[in-house]
Amino acid sequence: MNALLSIQNLTLDLPGGQRLLHGISLQVAAGETVGLVGESGSGKSLTARTVLGLLPRGAVTGGSVEVDGHSPLSDPAELQSIRRTDAAMVFQDPRAGINPIRTVGDHVTEALRLNAGWRKEAARARAEELLASVRLPAPAEHLDQHPYELSGGMLQRVMIAGALSTEPRLLVCDEPTTALDVTTQAEIVQVLRELCAQRGMGMLFITHDLNLAGSLCDRLVVMKDGAIVEEGPATRVLTAPTAPYTRRLVAATPSLATPAPVAVAEEADLVERERAERPLVDVVDVSKTYRVRGRGEVPAVAPTSLSIPTGGALAVVGESGSGKSTLARMITGLEQPDTGEIRIGDQAVSTPPRTKAERLARAKAVQMVFQDPYLSLDPRIPAVRTVADVLMLHAGLSRSDAQERALELLASVGLS
Repeated sequence: MNALLSIQNLTLDLPGGQRLLHGISLQVAAGETVGLVGESGSGKSLTARTVLGLLPRGAVTGGSVEVDGHSPLSDPAELQSIRRTDAAMVFQDPRAGINPIRTVGDHVTEALRLNAGWRKEAARARAEELLASVRLPAPAEHLDQHPYELSGGMLQRVMIAGALSTEPRLLVCDEPTTALDVTTQAEIVQVLRELCAQRGMGMLFITHDLNLAGSLCDRLVVMKDGAIVEEGPATRVLTAPTAPYTRRLVAATPSLATPAPVAVAEEADLVERERAERPLVDVVDVSKTYRVRGRGEVPAVAPTSLSIPTGGALAVVGESGSGKSTLARMITGLEQPDTGEIRIGDQAVSTPPRTKAERLARAKAVQMVFQDPYLSLDPRIPAVRTVADVLMLHAGLSRSDAQERALELLASVGLS
């Protein structure tokens, strides 16, 4: 098959000589979906971004990248042509990819109006069709909303609709379903599969989910440390991997295997201890309703109760927009409930803290890992200082001790 995307011996060096990509070669044919898999930091996103000329500042590349015979790395005019008509990208982080002060309709219609010359009314009608195609519940209403009014999963579907607006021949997807619930993910995957079949569109699909890769992709390319370690038909790579790293990836894929049985006496003792202890987290009849312009009251969380014992873990699952994040934000104090009570340990936390000491105590007792790390961390502060500042504030450590402890914590999560 003729390659719609051809990457040959691609290398990428940062200023100072650090090499991040080591001779990457891969092809995507029209109508074909190629999965790019591997752990975080393996070079997947960096490889994909070269297709649209999105390079780190000062980066030096070697080898070649061609999209339908045009190079995004050499001629600015060819790069602009590729971005306008030949290829589009769906980024992993939708909130960083959509202008927060413009409406969803502005985002989806922009390429149609500015590049394809569509009239405003026709572009809006097409945008409504695209939002419907990615299974958004109220396409016409969503066009007039701003990004902050949509959940992360809904916003990711807006990103996909915007990328498809000019009917590109090549779609580059960087973890596009990470923020989606499993039912929506299945729908989006079906939409992408149908688009590839109907339009002969090629797709380079980056994912950590090997099960998703196996269900969607024709071929898989496995990357580690900026190099390709294995490639081949998806079924073969997943069922009979040859590279040791690929075998480890496949073995680490989560499954619903039955957990090891717990001894009856041990289980009874555990239940008794949980009954004797007051829950660490106790949520009673908590609810939240938002007032949205033009829509009136929108219930986000109906009266909900839950408890978590000391040392326990509770999973809250549901589709995008079901209220999971709002519930979590109320527990952490980032949102105030309309009704009900929240207790953490012996402290009631349903009302805002009044003093600095109360605010610090609340922050020390409850922490949250957000869905979007890029919006959670100050881009002006180095990673180690981000952690060290917290230790200085809450643990009273000196700058040097906090720095040392921060490095230990970063190492504990796999960051050298």
